[in-house]
Amino acid sequence: MPQRIKRPTCPSCGWDGREPGEHDDWFRYLEDETRERRLELGEGGEFEVADEGELLLVDEGSRRLRCGNCLLEFRLPAGLEGLG
Repeated sequence: MPQRIKRPTCPSCGWDGREPGEHDDWFRYLEDETRERRLELGEGGEFEVADEGELLLVDEGSRRLRCGNCLLEFRLPAGLEGLG
């Protein structure tokens, strides 16, 4: 059974997503990732970044929400820490 959590509320503007926000209609879940891709010497002598890469790290400390109303980014509220 999914864990029931309290609706997120922006600590800056108080928006909780029940009504459309000024910039978006929902909160965005954000996290920072580190990817590694090769830098290749292409034809013509210019460097290019390889299309494919490998995910090396997801910074768990970077997980946060972005408010759809005021765009403030803030830490995950209690009960949401296990997402992702």
